[in-house]
Amino acid sequence: AKSYANGKVVFSSVGLDIASRERVALIGSNGAGKSTLLKCLIGLLPSSGGEVVTLGENFRSAPSVAQLRRIRRQIGFV
Repeated sequence: AKSYANGKVVFSSVGLDIASRERVALIGSNGAGKSTLLKCLIGLLPSSGGEVVTLGENFRSAPSVAQLRRIRRQIGFV
């Protein structure tokens, strides 16, 4: 889950399983939370609750520098 200080919930109960070498497009209107979701997945933003597991790395707490490097080498977005 991700929410902002003003209480606005950006997303909750999101589950994704993406296979190796699979390409995925997130489509939604402006402000829907697409970039926020991706930033949570690669450790640029912390989640507000729940757990984030990316490439087998669990981000219950702040990811380590080594975790961030590994994930950011393998995931890209524009």
